[in-house]
Parts: sequence; structure tokens; C-alpha cells
Amino acid sequence: MNGFAERLQSRSVFKFIVGINNWDQDEVRFLTHVYGVGGADIIDVAARPDVVAATRQALAEARTPEGERGPAPHIMASLALKHDPHLDKEEPHPEHRPFIVPTGTGEMARNVAACLAEGAEMVELHASNSDDHALVEAVGALSAVLGGRYLSVCLGTEGLRAPRDAIRQAGLVLAIHGPRTMIQAEGIVLAKDGSPGSSLQSLALAQALLARTTAFVIAAGGANEWTRELTLLLGIPVHGIASGSYARSLVQGFLAGGDRAAAAGIARRFARRAKGGPYEDGYQGADGLAELGLRPARLGPREAEPE
Repeated sequence: MNGFAERLQSRSVFKFIVGINNWDQDEVRFLTHVYGVGGADIIDVAARPDVVAATRQALAEARTPEGERGPAPHIMASLALKHDPHLDKEEPHPEHRPFIVPTGTGEMARNVAACLAEGAEMVELHASNSDDHALVEAVGALSAVLGGRYLSVCLGTEGLRAPRDAIRQAGLVLAIHGPRTMIQAEGIVLAKDGSPGSSLQSLALAQALLARTTAFVIAAGGANEWTRELTLLLGIPVHGIASGSYARSLVQGFLAGGDRAAAAGIARRFARRAKGGPYEDGYQGADGLAELGLRPARLGPREAEPE
């Protein structure tokens, strides 16, 4: 997958989240173009074939010789279990929700297969609730459709009794899907204050997942710009950072005017910060750590499965 395993191994993956409830194809195309040119490794969109097709088309337009910036991003199609906090917080109207489970794993599998046919290369299941049976049923169906592709499962402390529930559920996912499993560690879903502190719950869970599972761990961004710096400062060797609402807020003002070049410049700067560079001795991170005169812990990469 164009070096994706190596990027996981270098712990520098940046996932840009368009939004699980965002079906506005004009906005999807704009955001995909901006962060596709800007350097995202994954573009995460709603698991609807039409949205995935719009994403693929926008990436094809963005990857022209004059606009190309490194490897093309991979398209991730996202869906959710019923009562996941993302659904409850982002959009209260059931008719506007993405496909949810359980409403029949056969229908879910057909929907995901259609997304793969339109260009999706990996899938994410938002599963921050305590229904282990629904999780196992859904992951089993997704794994059968995905084959050897990556599956990400978004787990967090909201909707669960304790972090140990997320660790147990990560183990269930790994037992079904195997080494190409990613877990996105969530803290406060759609945090509003934008402070570095809103990242701490996701980072605490990420640290526990790294210690107790073999999954690749992506830390949710906490609706702020500090998550990568905090991983370096605290010595938490996540495999990547995901950002949605904060990353979108940086470029949303350009949507009406359509100034993609200016928006892509902002996206590129944020993507570089979110990737964080290699975990090596002497790396100072972006402005935050350097200004504080701090150095991150020295961390060694976990080997990724060969492609």
C-alpha cells in the first residue's frame, strides 16, 4: 500500500478525518483536495459509496504533477456501532446517520464491499460502547470483506465502564482480524475547549493499548494542535495522530471562496506538525516543545508487518 506499513513503523502516520456524518460532496471534495495535497496519509470519510467515489475523484484531481506532495493518501471508510458517542454528539437525526450496526451484518458487508469497489482501501468501525457481542459480530463481517486490508477500530473511555474494557475489546478485534489491526484511542469525543488537556485521555488509553496489545495505535487529536507534541513529551510511541474537527477548522474558512492553494498551505504545515518526524534522539518536535526547551523520550519503532 505505497509504503503505508513503513509509515506505521516510523510512527508518523497522519489521518485526516472528513467526518463520519459529512455527506456534503462539495465539502468532501474540497477537504480531500486540501489535505490530499497537504500530506495526509489517510483521508477518513463516511462509509457511503457515493462519498467514497467523490473522495477518490478529488484525490485524482489533487495528485496532478504540479500538486503532488509525496505518496497519495489512502481512503478509509468509517461506520459505527449504535450509540457510539460520535453519532450521538455529531448528528442526532437517525436518517442522517451513517450505516450502523447491528442492523444486519449482511447489509453492512454489502455496503463496505461497495465502498471498496469505489476506492476505499481500509475501514474504521467506531465502537466506543460496551456491547462486545455487536463488536465481535461487526468485526467478523468486516474482516471477511476486507481480507488482508487494514481495519481500524475506534475505542474510547466514553461509553465504556473503564479503560480496561477498551483493552479487552482491542484484544477481541486482534483475535479476529490479526496483525493489520489499528486501534484509534479516543478521549473526549469532539472536545470543545481546544486545550492540550483534552488530549490526555486519549493518550492515557493509547499508552495502555501499546503496553498490553500488539495493535497499531493511533491517538485521536483532542480537537487541538498539541497531541503530537504531547506524545513526544510524555514518551508515548503512538503510530500516528488523527485529527478531524480541529484540522477542518483550519481550512473551513476557505471553502466558500474556493482558495484551495491557500488552504493546502495551511494543511501542509499542520500535517508536518501532526506527523512529528522520526522518534530519534535530539528531535525537538514543532514549536511547542522547542519553546519549552524540552526533549522527548528516545523511542524505538515497533516493526510493522511487511506489505
